[in-house]
Parts: sequence; structure tokens; C-alpha cells
Amino acid sequence: FKLVPKIKIKDNDSKQRPMNTSSFYILFVDHEGHVAPLGLCYHATASRRLSSSIERHPPSTITEIDSAYCPRCLAVHDVASASQLGFCQKSSCQQCPECLSVLSIILDDSTRCFYTCGYCDWNSLETLATECTDESQIDSSVEALGKKLREMRNNSTKEQEAAYEESLEKLEVFAVEELRRAKQPTHVYHKDVSRDWNMKALIKSIDDRKKNISIKERNPFGLGSEIPDPSEEITKAIETSIPTVTSLLLSPPSESHPYQLPVPTPLQPRKSRRCRAELREGRPGILVKPKLNPLEGDTSLRSGHGQWFKKDSSAVLVVPRVSLQSLRGNKILLRVHNPTLGNVELSFGPSSYSGEPTWDGETTIHWTDVLVDSLSGKRLAQVTLDTSFKLPVSDSMTLQAVEDAFLEMGGKGALPPEVTNWDGELGWVAQKGDKGWFSFKANSSNCIALTMIIKITKGSWESSLVKLSGDKDDTVSFDIVLIRDSSNILPEDA
Repeated sequence: FKLVPKIKIKDNDSKQRPMNTSSFYILFVDHEGHVAPLGLCYHATASRRLSSSIERHPPSTITEIDSAYCPRCLAVHDVASASQLGFCQKSSCQQCPECLSVLSIILDDSTRCFYTCGYCDWNSLETLATECTDESQIDSSVEALGKKLREMRNNSTKEQEAAYEESLEKLEVFAVEELRRAKQPTHVYHKDVSRDWNMKALIKSIDDRKKNISIKERNPFGLGSEIPDPSEEITKAIETSIPTVTSLLLSPPSESHPYQLPVPTPLQPRKSRRCRAELREGRPGILVKPKLNPLEGDTSLRSGHGQWFKKDSSAVLVVPRVSLQSLRGNKILLRVHNPTLGNVELSFGPSSYSGEPTWDGETTIHWTDVLVDSLSGKRLAQVTLDTSFKLPVSDSMTLQAVEDAFLEMGGKGALPPEVTNWDGELGWVAQKGDKGWFSFKANSSNCIALTMIIKITKGSWESSLVKLSGDKDDTVSFDIVLIRDSSNILPEDA
């Protein structure tokens, strides 16, 4: 055998990651004025605006239910039947009533067919089981099991549901009482009738208690002093009036208890999304349209691998992606990537974005609960936009069509020397294939806005299908917001 030496792969991007810099988030502004990550934005066909699925008022998109399917058996239902059923009607598509895991139907040695959970070991032997004397009768036994399950659900009475709700209320009362007792101090005060209750005696009693506290240990709930055990009468009264937690949780369920039966699997909706601005102008505005069969696009089929949607107008497929490459003080180096199959000519300039709309029709630069990362779900509690920052209009740069991402694995994705040795120069620093690097100087604010200007010509951004207006300087502008989170500092080895 021949030993192969370990090869250390150099990360060219790590040279441009400055130490101890704040986290940077780059968001796009939709046509309603809300900021959102590019992964949650959409670009309607031949549209000059962006939409997003961000949950802010007023929303820029609407959601429609096309169909529904069972996530276990993949049975498809139309909207009318799905709204009426709500759950899958098959006997095999059931969930555990304890942990909501998928239930399995098994046949034990005593020829009984029943449901069982492989996660929490729950089974329906006490409440639901059918006889199966031969393996050839398994299908009929499963159907009989499902029929019996539906009958037990239909025969559940309001008295049984009321009894279950009453038991939950008793359990809640018991838990609230225990929490109240745990928060009370456990020090027991005894009145000394032989002592005169004047100011001098009160100060002396406080000093005596401080000395006792310094000697004795404190318990988790209050001052350190033993509590006498309750009398036998009080103990019996508590046991008879309030059931304990153990007796409620470990009591065997009755056969007719409706809440100890298997839970049917709820149907999952197939949603489509439309742009509100396009609908107001009389166009369909379809942004996302899923296929009817949820299995279409899977590799188990012969064709259509990865084609999960009839239409997918996600902005990451059309709009150039902007990310942070390096940061030196207030000088920012951005990396712009072209995701389309054609050339894109773009530039940057000042933004006229004045803030997010409010309920009363005005705009505000003070935002709360801002989603900055769609993958991790990170949100910033408060963000204030600085509208005084105005970026000068830059020169245009043409980015070539997108290249195969696997080419970078062979070393062809190395950074240009202008980017590697960047010392803070402004403007377009370098361009290589489908990527370009743009540098500018910002102010000390944590939130600024700028505009990405895309030129619309026969050789620029043709994949967007935007109709040419006939003007030589026809452009489409998208506002971009850069947020610096000063509370999240990268480690030294980031």
C-alpha cells in the first residue's frame, strides 16, 4: 500500500474575511416596501417589480390552495374533497395519540391485529384490535380494523368528551396549586406571646433571624427552616379532592375513550402564490404553481427529475445575487453573481427608498422583528434605516452567463488577484465569468439602502422576458438594504 499525503485545500475566500467584523445581511425590497431575503422574493414573468412571501402588512402576494395530499400514502384530493375530509380516510394512515408518530399495523402471536407505535411503544390492544387467524386474511383484518375505528369515533358521546375535559381541568388546577406553593417562602413564623411587640423587639427579632439564616442552609424555594408534616386529616382531604398527576397520567384508558384512539393523518395542502400588483393590472401574476402529484420530480420516476413545480418564479433564478465579500472599516466589497443563462449588464446607484409602510398609510424607518435569514430564521428586534446615505452612480459592468458550480472544485473558481489584494479601492474591482466585485464607502450607520440598476437590452437580462420599451437606456431598478448586526461578532477563526 502507498500512503497518500494529506492535501490541505486553501480557501481563497478566507483571505477576504476580516477578523472581528459584524454580521452583514443583504435584503431586497418588494413592491409593497417590505425588506426580505432574496430566497423569499419572487419575480413575475416579464415584470419590473419584486414580490415576497414575507409576513408583513400589506402583503405583496396571495396564497391559493390548489389541492391536498396525504404525506404517507401520497393520495391526492381536490380542494372540495380535501376541505370536506381534512384527514386521510385509509386505515393504514394513522398517527399515535401520544406522540403523533406514524403507526404500524402488526399481527402478534395470538392472531390479533392492532396498531402500534415504534417510537413510544403505544398500542391499541386495550382499545382497538381485530382477530386474524390466517395470514391470507391480513387485508380483510386491516379493513375490519379501520371500520371498527370509524365506528368507535362515530359513537363517541359528548359525555365522554366532557369527562376528558374535566380531567384536564383538574390536572391544571393541581399544577397551578403546586406552582403557587413552590413560590411561597417555606419559613414558618411562630408568634411569641411573651415578647412585647415594639420597635426594639422587632429589630432584635430581625437580627436573630439573620443569624439563623447565615448558619442554616437555604432550600430552593425560600428560607432554610423545616416545615412540619401535615396532619393525617389534611393529607386524606387532599388525596380525595384533587387527583395526583401520576393517577391521571398512568390510569389505563377505557375502551370507548375517543382520545385514546389512533389519530388520522391530516392532509397537506399544495399551495400556489400570485403577485397582488400583477392581479390588480389584470394579469395572472402566477409566481409558484406546484404539480398535482406530489411525487412528480422525484428520482424514482423515469423523467422530470427535480421538476417539482409547473412554474417557479423565484427571484434567485433571475435576479443577480449580492453578497458580502470583504469589509474594511466603512469600505464594503460586494460580490455580484449572475444566475441566468445570458449576460447581465448592471450598475449601482442611490436609492429613493424611504422606509416600510405602516397601517395608517405612512412610511417608517424604524422596523421591528425583521427577518434577515430565511434558512436559520434569524430576526433582528429593531432596525433603523439611514435615509441620508446616497451612493453615487457607478459605471456599468457586464456579467457573463452562469457557469457550472462544479468547475470551482477543480481550482478554476479562484478569486482574481484584484480581489485577493483588495486594499479598499472603490468602484468595480474585478470581473470574472458570471461574478463581479463592487466596492463603495458607506457611513457609520447599521442600515443603509442602495439601488441595483439592470439594463434591459437584447444582450442583457433577456431571461427576465421584460418587454423592451424602445429606449436605449431602458433599465429596471431594485432597492437593496444592507444591515450590519453589531451584536453578532464573528470569532477570530471565522
